[in-house]
Amino acid sequence: MDVCRSKTEEVACGELRAVVAPVPAAAEIEEFFAAVEGKLLRYYKDKYNYDFAKDEPVGGRYEWIRLKP
Repeated sequence: MDVCRSKTEEVACGELRAVVAPVPAAAEIEEFFAAVEGKLLRYYKDKYNYDFAKDEPVGGRYEWIRLKP
């Protein structure tokens, strides 16, 4: 006997079953996000001529002026 608490769970308890994919390793996830972060940093560095990783301007289209807090 399947015990289903709600109508939503009845689908899960019935003949339909979800396919579960294997979870990637932590190193693989870290590698993926590091690559994406690197691409985004290069994209915004080129777009705004500012190196956000080093927090300094680079030559290009915009002129950056440091403001005193």
